Amino acid sequence: MMILFMGIVGAFIGGLTNSIAIKMLFRPYEAKYIGRWRLPFTPGLIPKRREELAIQLGNMVVNHLLTPEVIQNKLSEQSIHEDIQQVLEEKAHAFFQSDHSIEDLFEQIGVKNLGEQVDEKFYSMIMEKVTEWEKTHGEQSLRELIPTTIWKKLDNQVPKVSDYLLNHVKQFILSPNGYHLMKQHIDRFFEGRGMILGMLQSFLDNRNLIERIQQELVKIVDHEKSIAAVNLVLQQELDKVKGGTVKETIEFLLTEQDRANLLISVKKRISLSQYVRRPVRTFNFSQFEDLITKTIIPTILQNVFSKMGLFVEKWMRKLNIPELIKRQVDTFTTERLEEMVLSISRRELKMITYLGAYLGGLIGIVQGMIVILFD
Repeated sequence: MMILFMGIVGAFIGGLTNSIAIKMLFRPYEAKYIGRWRLPFTPGLIPKRREELAIQLGNMVVNHLLTPEVIQNKLSEQSIHEDIQQVLEEKAHAFFQSDHSIEDLFEQIGVKNLGEQVDEKFYSMIMEKVTEWEKTHGEQSLRELIPTTIWKKLDNQVPKVSDYLLNHVKQFILSPNGYHLMKQHIDRFFEGRGMILGMLQSFLDNRNLIERIQQELVKIVDHEKSIAAVNLVLQQELDKVKGGTVKETIEFLLTEQDRANLLISVKKRISLSQYVRRPVRTFNFSQFEDLITKTIIPTILQNVFSKMGLFVEKWMRKLNIPELIKRQVDTFTTERLEEMVLSISRRELKMITYLGAYLGGLIGIVQGMIVILFD
């Protein structure tokens, strides 16, 4: 009975001691005080050293679990390459066969009214470029701005333009319209000129007179001095154009209203919104799709994975994983930490309690035998 009693007491004390020791890892959660004196062993071990625990946990993850070598080895597996490539190819194919428009796809990431934004940006860009070009070249003469070869071609065209104008003048003089115009002027000339000129007109044959005037006018137009004069006038006007500045030329050709009308015309004729609002599948992107899926994606993945080892460690340093883990652990309450530890090692901790009871009982039995032996 003595040996049995000592064994039971020893088992109880050993199990209770280990159970208390395990609970003292977490309990109490906060320091306990009697007046200003803090009770020893308060708070528990883990609450007292949770900051050190968080730091050590972060270092353990980076140095032993989630190392750059582990990540690099995992990413270097061929199956990973094939899976990523397959996913990207499927996404690309789904994109090019989509019934959604580019505007719809951008709306999914929070960009609304893409068509209007594209048009406004396009028109703003055009106006900015035009305004910038005018500021840069506004005081520059057309002679300096336009290449000399073009001016030479225009100079060579002066005789041709002169011939063209004079030929049209002759055609008009000899035409019925020219005939009637001259008749009207002759009749108007004799009207109100007095009785004598009126009687003279009645004796004259207007038809012959007009024909004679037509012949004389044609001779004047065909005369070499007339041709030279027209050539000279055209060349002088062309020289004036050459000497004019860009700013003067634009102001002469376009008023502010003309500019506004021109912009309106450009907006009507050129609109990019119609393209971003069309379903993607309506575009002829078959060659582009093959280029992306068969060339661009494999090439990019190959380059990325070949250089992955150079960046993994750098990225991990920038991420500062130990600090991230420490911050995350700091957000846990002590109750949650206790729950996490117990959920992982509850069985083992119970075994430690049972082991304490077993050893305590064994020691109690030995003590009982010694007491009986020396009694």
